[in-house]
Amino acid sequence: MTRILVIILSVIALAACSRSLDDRLVRVNRLANENLADSAMQALDSIDRASLDEYNRHYYDLMTVKTRDKAYLKHSEDSTISSVTHFFRRKGDIKIQSEALYYRGRVCHDMGDAPQSLDFFRQALEIIETKNGYDWFKGKINSQMGQIFQELYMFEQAKPRFIEAIHFQNLCNDSLGLMFNYCSLASIYKRLEQPDSAFLYYEKSLLLSHEIEP
Repeated sequence: MTRILVIILSVIALAACSRSLDDRLVRVNRLANENLADSAMQALDSIDRASLDEYNRHYYDLMTVKTRDKAYLKHSEDSTISSVTHFFRRKGDIKIQSEALYYRGRVCHDMGDAPQSLDFFRQALEIIETKNGYDWFKGKINSQMGQIFQELYMFEQAKPRFIEAIHFQNLCNDSLGLMFNYCSLASIYKRLEQPDSAFLYYEKSLLLSHEIEP
């Protein structure tokens, strides 16, 4: 009985260990979140992927997609993010699952598949929509969905997404996101031939732009 208990505890400890993130990858993620894409890519290049355990290899792949996205490099293949999404659906926490789905949406968008992109953004949003502490990410996802609807000339569908993005960006004081989404919402109102609302949000965007450092 004691031997069985020791084996069970060893398996649990091994599983916990395999799911802990490598500190170097945590640093890559922090640099990417601070929009220091070049530094994040350099830090990622210094890590030997083959030396990582399975969990961290998949997180390394997620960071590869993320840093490329942050560097405005167009995604041209989806096999990497597809494998990442599949893995973290089974073994990732809420934060990593939603982020993997978000970047799969970004990859699909770059590859010209708007419906799939919207679906992955929706899935990412569903995971965190009832959770606290994700206001910035909720704003970001809604903003991305609004932009896709706008590109598809689906202005009635784009409008509530931008309104929702603005709501969450106000909650977390995301001034830069607000500036862009005020402008996007103004453009939507202009397309819907609602000039008063368009003017209001263009003015909000302009006023906010004066408050943000270059």
